[in-house]
Amino acid sequence: MIRVTVDGIGRDLPLGPDASLEDAIGFIHKAAANGNRIVRSIRVDGADLDDRGDAAMEKQPLSSFLALDVTTALARELAEETLRDLDAFTRHLEGLSRAAAGSLHAGPAPKADFNRFLDGIDMFSEAVLTVRDVLRAPRVPDADLLQVDLLSILQDLLSSIRKGESAYCAELLSVHIPENLLQWREKGIPALVRCRDS
Repeated sequence: MIRVTVDGIGRDLPLGPDASLEDAIGFIHKAAANGNRIVRSIRVDGADLDDRGDAAMEKQPLSSFLALDVTTALARELAEETLRDLDAFTRHLEGLSRAAAGSLHAGPAPKADFNRFLDGIDMFSEAVLTVRDVLRAPRVPDADLLQVDLLSILQDLLSSIRKGESAYCAELLSVHIPENLLQWREKGIPALVRCRDS
């Protein structure tokens, strides 16, 4: 039988004998949300199960595993931690953006640097949306304007890639995106912090 712990406390899951790991994870996410908590990490038999999961593993019966360890956090605590980390993360994204621009200057199709940058921008956008949702801050004018600006720049970037406009693409990656990220540090993130504190 599987041992299930949530935040170090043994739990029984009200699931049938044919339940899959996926069923257990879904139940845990719903239960955490009902308690205003967010699942922070899931370990299956000692190995971290990342956000994307492993589809084949998740379909296996829960009884085929020995241990399921879940760590949760209060949604607000996680939002505050994310706010603290966003400043450093925007600096990291600036570096990724400039690296992608440098790769573009070096030759066509800067795939690795560009993909890392896109993954980072996706994570940043998700983090901002999650923070706003948890803080119940749908309207934060400084952040709203910066989100729209970033989206516009990214649309221009994708359009310039499709058209083969490498010089404009490099300009967006080396100048416009880093400037937007700087504005996030100077205006957007502080506006979210003020929203949290109000």
